[in-house]
Parts: sequence; C-alpha cells; structure tokens
Amino acid sequence: MFMEKEQRVLTELLGGEIPDAFYYYWNDAVNTFGYSSKLLIMFSALEALARKRDKKTFKKQNDLYEEILGPELSKEMFADTMGLRQRLTHGEYFNGEDSQKNYLKLIHNKVISYFNRKVLSDRLLDENIVNPQRHFWGNKIQGTLMLKHRDNNHPFNLKDMLKDFSENNFNVPERYEQIFNYDLSTY
Repeated sequence: MFMEKEQRVLTELLGGEIPDAFYYYWNDAVNTFGYSSKLLIMFSALEALARKRDKKTFKKQNDLYEEILGPELSKEMFADTMGLRQRLTHGEYFNGEDSQKNYLKLIHNKVISYFNRKVLSDRLLDENIVNPQRHFWGNKIQGTLMLKHRDNNHPFNLKDMLKDFSENNFNVPERYEQIFNYDLSTY
C-alpha cells in the first residue's frame, strides 16, 4: 500500500541525487526473471549509482561498492578478473562456490540498508522483505489448471487444496478434480 511513509520515501528519493539510470535498472531487475539476468541488471544499477556518486564524492567506484555491499561481498562481485560480475558478463557461468549464497537477496538487502543509512533521512525502507526480487515467472512451481471440488458439501479453499496435492501427488488429488490443464511447456 502507498501510505504516508511510502510517500515520504518517494519524495526524498526524487529530491535526492540518485541517478535515473539506477532506478531504471533496479526496476528492470525487479521485472526480470532468471537468476543471472537479475544479477547482471543489479550490477548495472550499482554501476550507475557508483558512477554518479563518484563524480560527487571523488571516491573510486570500488570504494562505493564496498560501502554499499561491505568488503567481502564487494570483492566477490566486483573483483577485477574473478568477481561474479566480470565472470557473468564475459560468458563464464556460475561455479560451485557461487551456488552457496543467494546473491540476489544479499545485494538487495545491502542496497536497501545503504539507502536507509546514507540516502534517506531515516530507516524508511523495510529491510525484512521475504524473498526479495521475486518474480511471478520463473521463481516457484506454478500450475495453470482449473479444479473442481469432488465433494460440493465442503468449501473450496486454498489451504485444503494444497494439502491434498502435497499428500496425494499433484496428478491424483483425492478431493479435487482437474477439469483443465494448460501445459506451458508446449509454448
């Protein structure tokens, strides 16, 4: 919901010195699905932010990455030849060590924390978002089907339906009948 707090955040952000490119990239990251594509766009958002701040503060970009992400995460992401940004940009995919951390969540949380500490007048952005950067495509299992309750004497509710599917296999629920199943894999 867009309440007073959210309006205050928007007013402060629009009146600040954050470059438009950061917002465009961050919006693209939110609206993109796929782990590597989201990460690459988030890296571009950070680069846009660092480029603008660099001119104002005369800090090196790596110093700002470190201020936002912390020394360890900054090095993992932006090290000259072995940083994840460099590797992904130049065609090397994730390695075994990369799969040990959820970099989307880590970067998102660090950026929000940075905005609360350095950009906004107060800690106005919620830092406890569950599964940030989620997108309705490509994140979770989905079903595109229509169901009918086999027993019309009981209410149709999501909690019971999920329990039935979980306990009895997706294709053979006891209390529900699939009357239509749209297979996305054929498109």
